[in-house]
Order: sequence, then structure tokens, then C-alpha cells
Amino acid sequence: MSRKLNKRPDGGAQHVIKEGWQPIETAPKDGSEILIYCGAPWAKIEKAKWYAPWANWLTGNFPVDPARESGTYGIGSFVPTHWMPLPTPPTMEESK
Repeated sequence: MSRKLNKRPDGGAQHVIKEGWQPIETAPKDGSEILIYCGAPWAKIEKAKWYAPWANWLTGNFPVDPARESGTYGIGSFVPTHWMPLPTPPTMEESK
């Protein structure tokens, strides 16, 4: 499995993370957006980030302040089992 450097969202030092699916216990809980995999019976993949006040993963369109905004943003009864970094988006050259 290859490794890549991933810059923290706050612009801090880079850290090395594995590419590919990893156990959810190793997922970053620093607000980074990642992909999570919720296993059977749901078998779904969601973009998510950890929200410490709820001690849960937020999915979908992330609210600025989840505690003050209405709506459902958590994963509910879905139980993530694995995570992986978001893939690098295509460049303009690759899109042509």
C-alpha cells in the first residue's frame, strides 16, 4: 500500500497517511474531510468529518455550526467500519 503526504486543513505540518481503506479507529478526528464506509447491512460510502461536541461523524453538506442549525447531519445508526482520505480531484488538464 502506498503512502502520501497530506497537508492538514489548518496549514500545519504535513503528516504521512496510508492510501486505501483503513480501520475507522485510525481516522483523523481533527475536522479533516474523509470518506467513511458503513458496513453491512447498509454498505454505503459517505464523505464525513468528525464533530467532537457530538462525538460522531457529520455527513453531507456540513453546517457552519451544527449545534445551532436545524437539520440532520450525523450518521445516525450507521456504523462506520473503515475510512480513507478523499481522492485528489482531477486537474483542468485531466478534465479535457
